[in-house]
Amino acid sequence: MFSKTCEYALRALVIIAKGSLNGDYVKQKDITRMLGSPEAFTAKVVQQLSKNSFVQAAKGPFGGYFIPVEIMKKLNVIEIVKVFDGADTLNKCILGLSECPGKNPCAFHDKYVQIRERLNKELLNCSLYDVVVKNKSII
Repeated sequence: MFSKTCEYALRALVIIAKGSLNGDYVKQKDITRMLGSPEAFTAKVVQQLSKNSFVQAAKGPFGGYFIPVEIMKKLNVIEIVKVFDGADTLNKCILGLSECPGKNPCAFHDKYVQIRERLNKELLNCSLYDVVVKNKSII
């Protein structure tokens, strides 16, 4: 549903958030290892996270990436998706048709509209903090 970049950004945020809850800055090499992604790709993703103020970056031997709890609680998952996949990504036709809501909707339109509205609502009401604290996942 989301682009690979968005998926990796979400996973990277979870990794950084979990470390941050322990009071640790998470190093980029650890994020790369845990994601199983190329280092250059991971660097681009975390730079974008930093640029959008989703994470704080610190240089030096004790540096890395950190997310204060206040930011985790305010940061809704939909905001992350919008940055990496675009603001309209969750409003597009499931089949990729440009004129779907018009006179000739796709075969999935009526059912997908309901799903899309629920997904938008869930992602809007779900903070990064909710994801990290309430779900005991491996990443």
